[in-house]
Formats: sequence, C-alpha cells, structure tokens
Amino acid sequence: MNISPELQKTLDENDYEAQGREFLKMTGVTFKAEFLEHGKHFDNDTDTRDIYQITLTKGGRSYSFKYGQSANASGEYKINLNLKREVNGYTAYQGLRGQKECRKARMAFSSWGKDVVIKNKDFSEPTPYSVLACITKHDPETFEDFCSNFGYDTDSRSAEKTYKAVSDEYKSLQTLFTEEELEVMSEIQ
Repeated sequence: MNISPELQKTLDENDYEAQGREFLKMTGVTFKAEFLEHGKHFDNDTDTRDIYQITLTKGGRSYSFKYGQSANASGEYKINLNLKREVNGYTAYQGLRGQKECRKARMAFSSWGKDVVIKNKDFSEPTPYSVLACITKHDPETFEDFCSNFGYDTDSRSAEKTYKAVSDEYKSLQTLFTEEELEVMSEIQ
C-alpha cells in the first residue's frame, strides 16, 4: 500500500493528531466516539475515567468497542478527601493535580471521607490518533507467544483474558483493514 503524501508528511513531522485523521481519510474509515459513562473501565482500575463507544466504519462493515479515556483527559474525576498526604509543604489529596485544586477542594468541601467530583479543565474526547495508537495492529499469535512478548505469566487467568481480548480485537480489525493498512497504522505512534 502506498502511503499518501499527506500521511507521509505528518509522519515525518510527528504531527500525531494529523496522522490519525489522515490515516482514516486514506483508508476510507469513519470514526465515531460516543460517551457512555464515567466509571472504572479496566478490571484493575483504581481511578474512574470516561468510557466511550468507539465505532470504526468502512463501507458496509464496522467495528465497535468500549474505550477508556485517560483519567487525565476525562471530563470529571473523583477524589476522596480522606486520602491526603503532604507534598512540598501542602496537603495533597488523591486525584488532585496541584496546589490550587487542593486549596479549592478544602474550601468547597468540609465533610471528610466523602468522594468529591471535580470537573476537569483538561477534558478532551478521544481522537482518532489516541484510539488508533492503542489498538492491536499485529497478530498476537499463540497464547505462549503473547505471554513471552508482553511479559505475562502463562499460568495467569488474567493474562489469558487479556490475550483473548487482544486476539478478538485483531480479528475484528482485519475485517476493516488489510495487512498493509494495519502495517501503516502501526507507524502512527
């Protein structure tokens, strides 16, 4: 597959967001991100995050999956004012990102032990780049190969669950993209 001059230019310039948009344009794929909820996305999540339904469509085929936005870019985040520690001479609360937010939380909420929801000024929805950079682009092959390549224990049920999810994702992506397109997608990072 020939890479379009526009995509090659964005690859050369490390313009990541443009790479994602240009790749979708080059492959004829539409991207849709629909907000579902704010909660825990991964089994071992300690933080909450925005969860979206992502749909990639090409021709009459589509692939939809849940996507957990980074906690830093989610629209809101919870803090527990009971979980505090000293950082650089001021009290920091788990989940807060700076002295100003800690001071605002202390002033706004006087009851300890409650979860408090703060709106995130750095909120952003998932972009084509952020999603494409995270999805599987290569065949994970056998479970043993997968564990060896990614440092998982072959005796782990969690590793087996992850392997199945990665394998299913790769198979679904193969219905939308050719091997050449998946190879080009792997350059978007």
